[in-house]
Amino acid sequence: MSEPNNAFEKYEDIEIKPTSDLFIGIFLSNPNNEWILVHLLNAVLLDSGWSPVVEAKVLNPISL
Repeated sequence: MSEPNNAFEKYEDIEIKPTSDLFIGIFLSNPNNEWILVHLLNAVLLDSGWSPVVEAKVLNPISL
C-alpha cells in the first residue's frame, strides 16, 4: 500500500455526518477555525443576552 498524498486521503472512505458531535469537535478544534468558534459562541451568547467573546483558544484539539 502506498503512502497517502495528503493528510486526509487515508480517511476518504469514512463518512462522518456534519451534524455529529465528532464532526463538530474536529471542525471547531482546528486552530485554523478559531474564528468560526468565536462567531458560533457569539451567536449563542448574544441571543441569550450575554456579552460577546473576543477570542477563543483551543486547548485540547482533536486530531485523527
